[in-house]
Amino acid sequence: MRNTYYGLHKTIEDSLKSNESRKAAPPVITVKEEPKTVFHSEHQSKNEVDETTVKMLCRNLVLRFDQVRDEMRIEEALQVVSDKLHEASGAVEIKLAAARMFREKNNVALCYPKQ
Repeated sequence: MRNTYYGLHKTIEDSLKSNESRKAAPPVITVKEEPKTVFHSEHQSKNEVDETTVKMLCRNLVLRFDQVRDEMRIEEALQVVSDKLHEASGAVEIKLAAARMFREKNNVALCYPKQ
């Protein structure tokens, strides 16, 4: 049994000695490419993009109003939604337009700018 282990150990040792160490892979070749300009197929004007933003913000306000109006008085619910409007990022014009759209949909006005 000892001879078998020694023989196996010897053959592994011999095979390790006979193998040549492999060379490292060549460095990665980088190709310099010109920057590509990407054009959007749909050209939207600034007003259309703002209108989309206004609609999204108004939708968020309406959803929040729907969530809280059953749990509290209308005045408190409107204050929660007004606070959400003030916390939203974006231009003042977008916030004012969203407040107008909210008033048209719900027949109640939000306080903007903050009182």
